[in-house]
Amino acid sequence: MKLKNINQIANELDLPLSWIKEQVEAGKIPCLRIGRKYKFELETVKASLAEMAAKRKEVIPMQAESAMLTSGQVRAKLNVGKTLFYEMLSDGRIGVRPLRAGRKLLFPAAELERWFEASIEAGGFIPADQWRQYKSRGGK
Repeated sequence: MKLKNINQIANELDLPLSWIKEQVEAGKIPCLRIGRKYKFELETVKASLAEMAAKRKEVIPMQAESAMLTSGQVRAKLNVGKTLFYEMLSDGRIGVRPLRAGRKLLFPAAELERWFEASIEAGGFIPADQWRQYKSRGGK
């Protein structure tokens, strides 16, 4: 059993070093601490990551994941850059309000699609306040 340091684990698993440190400190990835250094057994880390992935899938079913779009997917759909997208979101030009999952913004795909189609028919993006009124009147 050959032990690896945290940099070697990050490189072999192609994971960010900061994320591995967070998981170690949270007790989710087993390691041996020698002084201020962490040592890992690769197969044990892989098993822990597989277990974490399995638990995540139990919590968030695949249907729920596909029913939500990330901000990157929405930006691509709207064909706008990152800065403009967040500007539009903050000033209400995007009618659909996202849900926050940790640091991620997730948009309900079905509502976003309805907003997008209504915006095309209206000839421009429907702002958030008008979109809420439109929905409450029984629009798409």
